Amino acid sequence: MGTDDGRAFRESERRLIQKELFLLEDQKDEAEQRFRAMFENALVGLFRGNVPSRLLTDANLEAARLFGCSNVEELIWWVNREFDAFSFFNGIPDPHSLDPGEPHSFSARSLRRDGTEFWAQFSVRYSADGRWLEGAVKDITDQVESMDRLRQAKGEAEEANEAKSRFLATMSHEIRTPLYGIIGFAEILQERNDPKSREYSRKILDESDRLMILISQLLDFSKLEANKITLETIPLDLYELLDEIDAGFARTVQISGLEYRRHIGEDVPARYIGDPMRLRQVITNLISNALKFTLEGSVVFRVDRVGNESGSPLLRFSIRDTGIGIAEDQQESIFASFVQADSSISRRYGGTGLGISICRELVNLMGGRLELESEVGSGSEFYFTIPLATPDDSSEWNFAYRENPIHRIGLLKSKKVLLVEDYDTNREIARHHLEKSGCLVSFAKDGREAVDMLGKGETPDLIFMDMHMPRMDGLEATETLRAMGVSTPIIGMTASAYAEDRIKCLDSGMDDFLTKPLRRATLLAKAIDWASTGSLAHRTTDRTRDDDPGTLSGDSPLRYNEFIEELDGEADLARELLDGFTEDSRKRLERAESALADNDYELLHREFHSIKGGALNVMADELAVRSFDAEKAAGAGTDTSLMGAELKKVHQAFERFVAVWKGLRTIHDTNERQPGPL
Repeated sequence: MGTDDGRAFRESERRLIQKELFLLEDQKDEAEQRFRAMFENALVGLFRGNVPSRLLTDANLEAARLFGCSNVEELIWWVNREFDAFSFFNGIPDPHSLDPGEPHSFSARSLRRDGTEFWAQFSVRYSADGRWLEGAVKDITDQVESMDRLRQAKGEAEEANEAKSRFLATMSHEIRTPLYGIIGFAEILQERNDPKSREYSRKILDESDRLMILISQLLDFSKLEANKITLETIPLDLYELLDEIDAGFARTVQISGLEYRRHIGEDVPARYIGDPMRLRQVITNLISNALKFTLEGSVVFRVDRVGNESGSPLLRFSIRDTGIGIAEDQQESIFASFVQADSSISRRYGGTGLGISICRELVNLMGGRLELESEVGSGSEFYFTIPLATPDDSSEWNFAYRENPIHRIGLLKSKKVLLVEDYDTNREIARHHLEKSGCLVSFAKDGREAVDMLGKGETPDLIFMDMHMPRMDGLEATETLRAMGVSTPIIGMTASAYAEDRIKCLDSGMDDFLTKPLRRATLLAKAIDWASTGSLAHRTTDRTRDDDPGTLSGDSPLRYNEFIEELDGEADLARELLDGFTEDSRKRLERAESALADNDYELLHREFHSIKGGALNVMADELAVRSFDAEKAAGAGTDTSLMGAELKKVHQAFERFVAVWKGLRTIHDTNERQPGPL
């Protein structure tokens, strides 16, 4: 190729490259124009700022509009003149707090040029070299205000719901208080020999029970709506519970002429951990409905074991009747609140339509679902399946569940009872029941009067304390008495029916709790229970403490003869209970040792509390007192070394108890007979 040809080739190549460069430049310009158009016309505000100078360098029209400016130039001029980019876009993080390119989103109150505020949401990031801030912004005022309105509405709804709950609780108190008088005087009338008096008083009690059911249903409905119902996990004897339910319906069944049958599967255990009150409530309501809506025929109640769930037996409860039945298109509606299958039902049979709705909610809380099968004219079957946990330790179950029966009423003879109650009718009825049982009753009309009486030397054996009274209520009075060192057992009484009322009573220092209206049997059973147990705290504070932990004046390691009498002479049962308590307490003391090493005072308190309760039940007084002392020390967070000393005293009391019981067992084994009183 000649020189001219080479020159021509290079020129041609140069022109080709130049043409390609011009084409690329055009494409670049077009791309920049497209990007610029997208930037300027985006529906979200976009902006860019220089980090070193802290100046806003670019933005789009939407950003200008958001901040109340007519164009981008006005926005940039205003921001750079009055602020800097970082202070203007409130909330932008410092460049050193984010990695280059790392996005960051936040919301903040922002300012428009006319001074008005609005809520803005930002998304920002810094360039790779850290010189530039790029971001997007949009107005979220409507969303924020909408959320505020929703929160306000939610708060108002919660306040209204709480107000409704308080109203129902107050109404419950106001209704239950006079109802207590009605029930109390009706029970007094029943004690007369006049047949007419007994008949009329029975009718009064029956109608009072119906009113109590209505009050309880309204309260339960309110608590379920407010998610305030929680299930208890306490010992539950299913057979005993069902016997109590059957006994409650015996008179109704007799009057109705219906056939009532109960069947419990052979593989259904008796003992569980659960909520006996709520389970009784569901079963009682379903049986009551079955009896009410069955004019002839039968009601059959079945309990069957149908499997296991996480180690807990699955029990199926079924109530089948031959009553009026429910049409298919109405079956689901009866589970709704205040609804009955047919409006004529409420006129003929009565009821609020709340019972079945509450039953379904309670069964849901228990982990099951209440279902229905029914046919008009052929009857109905309500059924549900729930898991019920079984107790790990039979001895713990026995001690927790055993109660003092009413036939031991002789224990109340000459017991001094202080009744603190502001309502005259309540005082009169309680006085009648207690004095007729042998108690010596004194009165205080409010908490202040009770505090004054005990401050002047009054020494009752038992105090029944109303929660709601003028001048000083029962909670404040109890706290004051405990601060004074008064350790007499105090039983709280209230017409309020919420579970938290029991917690308030116990937290104030009360020992137990009763819900009004009080029935005679309930009041006396509670009095007997505490009269037989005695005041553990009273024994602890009144006795003279001895420096020698092995000496405890007046407290026995085991009152075996009295324990046998308590069990109606059943020595085999006594042996079973004492053996079980011994093994259980040994395990609890081992756990207490580990808890002390781990400074777990909550576990220490729990273990000592359990040992104390069991010791009281088996009449091991010394161990009960020592456990009570240790329980108090753990609750107060006593120094570790002192806590160790308390634990040692419990160990020593336990070993003395074991030694006494071991000797009694040896006598039994040697003579091959049940040991009687020794």
